Amino acid sequence: MRHVASWILFVSAVALPAHSSPRDNALPQQANSGTIRGRVIAADGGEPLRNARVTISGPSSVPRIFTDGDGRFLFSNLTLGRYALLVSKAGYVQTRFGSRKPADPPMWIEITAESPAFSAEVRLSRSAAISGRILDDLGNPIELAQVSAERVIRSDGRVGVMTMAITTTGPRLSFPVSRCAEPRRRRGRA
Repeated sequence: MRHVASWILFVSAVALPAHSSPRDNALPQQANSGTIRGRVIAADGGEPLRNARVTISGPSSVPRIFTDGDGRFLFSNLTLGRYALLVSKAGYVQTRFGSRKPADPPMWIEITAESPAFSAEVRLSRSAAISGRILDDLGNPIELAQVSAERVIRSDGRVGVMTMAITTTGPRLSFPVSRCAEPRRRRGRA
C-alpha cells in the first residue's frame, strides 16, 4: 500500500504544472532575434511624449508603432542585423536616433546574437512654424510663390546660407514651414 501511495504522489507531481508569474507567460524571444526598446521624451523638459511615431529600417520588415502614455516603445523578434530608428511627432522635429541635427545620418543599431537587446532614449526638439503672405510691389498677394527658409551660418570668418525648407504658397497664400527646429536667426526668400 505504501508503494501505491508513493506512485500516486510521483504521478501528481509530474502532471501538475508549476506556478508561473505573468511575466513568465510573455511570448518568448525567438532564437537569433533581438529587441529594440526605448523612450521618447521632449528635449526641452524631459516629459514623455505619448503617440510619437517610431519607425525602424533594417533587415526585418516591421510596421511603425506609436509610443504609449509613458513615451515607451518596443520592437521585438527582430532579425539580427543593423537598424536605424526614426521618431516623429506633430509639433516636433523628426529625429533619427544618434543624430545631432535633423540632416545628420542615423546611428546604426547592431542587433547580434551576443548583443540581442538595445535600449534607446530619443529626445525630440520642438519645431517652429513660419507663416505669412507674399505680396507684390502693389500689395497684392502672389499665388504659387516659391518660398524658402534659410539659416545663416558663420564659420571661419565667412558667412553662408543653408536652406532648411522650401514650399510654395497655397490657396490661402501662406507658407507654413515646419522644419525649422530651434528659434535662431532665420531668413526667408521668395
